[in-house]
Amino acid sequence: PEPRWSVRREALLALEILTLTAFIWARPIFGSFGRSPETFLARGADWTDIVAFALLVLLLPPVLVVAGELVLQAVWPPLRRGGRFVVVGMLGGLVTWQVFGYVVESPGPLGVAVAVIGGALLAMAASRLPSVRTFLRYASIGALVWLVEFLALSPVSSIVFGERHGGVESAAAEQVAAQLGPDAPPVVLVVFDGLPTELLLDGTGHIDADLYPNFAALAGDGTWYRNHTT
Repeated sequence: PEPRWSVRREALLALEILTLTAFIWARPIFGSFGRSPETFLARGADWTDIVAFALLVLLLPPVLVVAGELVLQAVWPPLRRGGRFVVVGMLGGLVTWQVFGYVVESPGPLGVAVAVIGGALLAMAASRLPSVRTFLRYASIGALVWLVEFLALSPVSSIVFGERHGGVESAAAEQVAAQLGPDAPPVVLVVFDGLPTELLLDGTGHIDADLYPNFAALAGDGTWYRNHTT
């Protein structure tokens, strides 16, 4: 007989799904966006937007899966057991694919076969061995670790804790405007993708005027910030 519905049981089942979805979905997204705070800066995002983004990435997939399982249970309880088997098998296959990709650079058909076998084995083990389900539940702590790493330890943390979007101080803006006067000079920012500054230097920290006379002239007439970064 199917066990009775309870909040504790549903929470434990949700933790199993959270472990798998966080590994294959939230972890790589946090890693990619965590290294690119300019993605959020370009859209004017503040710390509330980033926290909401992180929670959405982390919680939306398991919530959708659990909601679908509850619908199956409402229709016919045995359907949920089959649905859980299929879901764990698919998620386990994706986990296997990612792990196998760390070992083999181009998995190809072999990676697909390994992913199918790994997903099937995980689904069978989770359906028959309580210890496997217990492991998945405890492993959900990894989701919290990746969330904290994204919000507090990645470059995005400079926006979350740095109050980058608190607005421009009016006193500072008035001081700068008074110094510039009514005829402010034009400012042009040019960013060259894939052109390291080291390629332009002559070995003494200056731009090689023989090889790059125009860059050298620009640096001579303007202000060159040698410790720049994009």
